[in-house]
Amino acid sequence: MWRSLWYDDKKTTIRGSFINFMLTCVYAGLIIAGSFLVSVADNLHKIENLMIGFFVISIGIWSGKKAYEFSKLTSVDSVLKEHGIDPSILEDTSLADEEAAERAAEREAAK
Repeated sequence: MWRSLWYDDKKTTIRGSFINFMLTCVYAGLIIAGSFLVSVADNLHKIENLMIGFFVISIGIWSGKKAYEFSKLTSVDSVLKEHGIDPSILEDTSLADEEAAERAAEREAAK
């Protein structure tokens, strides 16, 4: 059970969310240490831009990858089925076809 929190067996990789969690914990530890030790605070101040950039890039890549995977692997039908809705109810386009035919007829009449 604990292994699934940090390791993805389907993809056989370490989870990006776990990497970002560990990075956040390390940064929190450094901030706490810096609040008690002046030498640590001085060193953190020297590399603060690097740390912020690394953190933002890490979270950005992870969240961008998740959004890309969701958009490529998820369809409207799969989301509807997941929520117990029959996707075939959306396939009745007779009303839309009638409206499109009326607009086409109006355009022809205007010419």
